[in-house]
Amino acid sequence: MNNSEYCFTAILGIVADVNLHETEQGDYIEIVVEPQPNPVNYKGEYHFRSGATKQELKGAALDKFLLKKQGKHWDSVSIPNVSVADFFLQNT
Repeated sequence: MNNSEYCFTAILGIVADVNLHETEQGDYIEIVVEPQPNPVNYKGEYHFRSGATKQELKGAALDKFLLKKQGKHWDSVSIPNVSVADFFLQNT
């Protein structure tokens, strides 16, 4: 396993093909990464690439992205330790 393969599998948890191409103009590497079924984080951060730009997803944008990847909407997700009874006012 070379350093590139280690980085992809150990840090990102994905497997990518790394190919060396030799041409008359010079050598270059090609990194082939298949689309992943689940979001991949890098050191606890999620990044989104669109064209030539990369943005870190945070807050509401990250929540929306993660829910979309799971095929869910915000109103279909349960809240831990909350029941219907919690929504009724109690006289004290």
